[in-house]
Amino acid sequence: MEKATGRRVNIFVDSGDLSTWAKRDQAKLEHYIAYIKENLRYIEAYLNMDVIGDPIATWKNQEAMEKAGLKPIPVYHLGEPKEFLDRIMKGYDYFAVRVSTLKNKLEQITALDWLFEIVCPDSNKNLPTHKVHGVDIDSIEIMRRYPWIGLSSGLWAEFSRRGAVLVPKFKEGKWVYNEDPWIVIVDPKNPDPPEGGQRLESFSPEDQEIILRYFEEKGIDILKRSGSKGAARK
Repeated sequence: MEKATGRRVNIFVDSGDLSTWAKRDQAKLEHYIAYIKENLRYIEAYLNMDVIGDPIATWKNQEAMEKAGLKPIPVYHLGEPKEFLDRIMKGYDYFAVRVSTLKNKLEQITALDWLFEIVCPDSNKNLPTHKVHGVDIDSIEIMRRYPWIGLSSGLWAEFSRRGAVLVPKFKEGKWVYNEDPWIVIVDPKNPDPPEGGQRLESFSPEDQEIILRYFEEKGIDILKRSGSKGAARK
């Protein structure tokens, strides 16, 4: 990777498709362990290979990876009994929460409110006692609602698939990431644009200038790529 990119790459690794539902797979676990060891020089952090629906099997994988000399970040699944969260919080100061085990956003928010009341107790002035990484988060509201240390999400890819880009607001000379972003449609021919998306020319001239500035800072000529005329540049 260093040869290909010309720079060091630090990667956060989730077992992803290797994670299984309610079945512990020793062969997949051994493959995951081997992959982590082979690529440790590129990896900044990595999750335990969790077994969705079976917290005991997930814990066994955590122990097996540690026995193999690794230090995986433990994973708690929303909806699991509190005893497994307690076990993780007692032994680790950094853990991950896989949100997608609950499919309904309201259920996810209810469970996360409960979890962060534990992580951010009154006794600590409602500040986090642990670092929490969110996994499989597809809601901007959930991203913004909690004090995550980091996030893993395919939301950006979903918007990209649907021909749109998320652009942050700009206030007092700074990009603002704690407010809802603009959803800018850059592929008007996409048959499935996201809800709330707008073509560049539908924004006010002032907002268009901000959006164009964002793309320019990223080295992208969005007018050329999208075929949009936009407002006349000042």
